[in-house]
Amino acid sequence: MKPIKFFLSAIIVMVGLSSLSVQAESLNDKQVETLLSSGFSSTELQAQVKAKGYTGAADAETFQRLKKAGADADLILLLKSKGDAVAMPPNTDSKTSTTANFTNSIGMEISKHLSATDYIHIAETKAQKKDFKGAISDCNQALALDPTTQEKSLTLGLLMACKMTIRDFDGALADANENIKIDPKNALHFYGRGIVKKSMNDLDGAIADLNEAVRLIPELPEELRSVEAIPHIIPVRDRLIALKNTKPDQTKDADRALLLESKAASEKFATLKGKDMKLPLGNAVELELVWVPAGYWVGKYEVTQQEYEAVIGSNPAMFRGKRRPVEQVSWNNAMEFCKKVTGQARSSGGLPVDWQVTLPTEKQWEYFVADATLNDAVVGGMSWNIDEISKQRGTMPVGSKGSNRLGLYDVRGNVSELCADWFDKEHTSHTMRGGSWDFVISAEDLKVTYRDGWWSDRGSPGVGFRVVLAPAN
Repeated sequence: MKPIKFFLSAIIVMVGLSSLSVQAESLNDKQVETLLSSGFSSTELQAQVKAKGYTGAADAETFQRLKKAGADADLILLLKSKGDAVAMPPNTDSKTSTTANFTNSIGMEISKHLSATDYIHIAETKAQKKDFKGAISDCNQALALDPTTQEKSLTLGLLMACKMTIRDFDGALADANENIKIDPKNALHFYGRGIVKKSMNDLDGAIADLNEAVRLIPELPEELRSVEAIPHIIPVRDRLIALKNTKPDQTKDADRALLLESKAASEKFATLKGKDMKLPLGNAVELELVWVPAGYWVGKYEVTQQEYEAVIGSNPAMFRGKRRPVEQVSWNNAMEFCKKVTGQARSSGGLPVDWQVTLPTEKQWEYFVADATLNDAVVGGMSWNIDEISKQRGTMPVGSKGSNRLGLYDVRGNVSELCADWFDKEHTSHTMRGGSWDFVISAEDLKVTYRDGWWSDRGSPGVGFRVVLAPAN
């Protein structure tokens, strides 16, 4: 994790730890719906409702709308107990233009009732979802509402971190300077400005700020000394000092050696294109890859338990067998496997830095699975059909069916295969394709066009993965 990410995580922790008790009016339906849509959880909103009260309509139509926005049963019950049956606005669905005007008026009315604290939390949520420009906009809204000193400091820190990620270093430096004026005894402020200066190639200034941050760590409040950024301040400072003391010739020699090594790997690797290949994983285990005409390699089989264990050192599968596909792995686990295989291949000198082992995109998956019959649920003997799957009580060894025309096995059925793409716009789950013994309900689920989503941090006995070796773009 890069230093700026540590700083951003620290700012988010500070937002969470701060007890910003701004006295505001009771929440109404529009505010509750807006906060839910902006990323507030039902639990967080329950606390807001208990603290501020609720003056909404508390009717069935309102609750149905709030459920769609993400309200859980506990929040609905709380609102129902506190509601005072305020009249709902008239139905405006008769004309599109009237609806649009009404929607705009709702937005303006909501913005009047959001406090600086609300905007800070909305900005925090957007930053966590990597919507940095949206977070910056909400931070500016918070600053325009004459926030308290604590709110202003938190907002400036979040602004600085977001601007750093979009490479607005001048803007980030201005925010860091302003924050140090507000609280010149906060180690995190100097750490943040040091990282900005480092990005601007001001090593002397960065080292000076990080030295000051180290000096001020003991003065941080107890609850902030444990945030993720703090243990990294001294190592970051020491690396900058070492970088400053490195002689130019040493740097040039190291860069030249790396360039020559990369060039040699690329030339050797170029001779392999167009042919099937095997990547050694350790313990005499190899990953078999098939070259496809699109210009990259695809795993001949779904990753097996033997292959996974050779790289990761453990086997989470429910249905054990060396040649069975590994399952009970999350998207995060699959990506960890890919990164380790990539690292091993590069360290051995066989893989250039511009290629990587990774999960396929959905576009790649559809290409190498589709064959000539994109919409068929069953293609000869290479796909598991619905009758077979209905009798199946677990995975089967990879290659139990025939291959498709590209020489790939189990492309439909056995386990659903994770892809690199997000499944939804909210980025809560990643796509899985191909159907499995566990997830197939009808023949439609085996079609190449069928797609579903799965949580990034959870495994399942019906979810596995296949890898590609492709350009690292």
